[in-house]
Amino acid sequence: MSTNRPFLLGVIAAIAALALIMGIMQMPGKAIAERAAADPVPPETPGHVDTPGHVDTMKIVVVNMNDVFDKMKERIVREDDLNRRRQELQAEIQKMTAEAQTLLKAHDAMKPDDPKRNETQEKIVQLQSDAEFAYKKGLAMLAKRELSDRQELYAMIRDAVDKYAADNKITLVLKMDDKRVTDSADTQSMEIAQRGVLYRDPSLDATAEIIKILNKE
Repeated sequence: MSTNRPFLLGVIAAIAALALIMGIMQMPGKAIAERAAADPVPPETPGHVDTPGHVDTMKIVVVNMNDVFDKMKERIVREDDLNRRRQELQAEIQKMTAEAQTLLKAHDAMKPDDPKRNETQEKIVQLQSDAEFAYKKGLAMLAKRELSDRQELYAMIRDAVDKYAADNKITLVLKMDDKRVTDSADTQSMEIAQRGVLYRDPSLDATAEIIKILNKE
């Protein structure tokens, strides 16, 4: 196998780029919170009509899902674990980068007719392949974990809402969002359309109580 030095430098640069991407990649946490918070909290069974013209008194509360996710201890724990796994993957690829650079130095020190020269070139190219495989496998693992975390965290919140509603005889729980609409042309219409509650009396806000249940305070 005959490979010139510029090509080997390109191989090493490709490995290093994977580590760099891992370092600047956005991890869950806020991303999980924003995507999960977009899912509505289905209301409990509303008050029923007992007799014509009479409706049971309804007790309604609202919950700010963004605040719940932001202050949820379990979400923080899971985010920290995902960040740790991301850092481990980045370190693994950085190690491959350093190994490839060491091999390149050894390659440059060899004479052109040294039989180990081609072997060293092959090792460098193999390192690039190994780094790409580790990168893709790692990203798939992180994406799968993020998906399951979002699903499980949302289930925990639903359970907390169910408990609060049952304990306080709440009829209806609505999701609210206090964030201002952005000036992004791509998302502005969707943000407006997703607003379920335009106004609520502060006394109807049960967000703090849901957070207490989740954090077992």
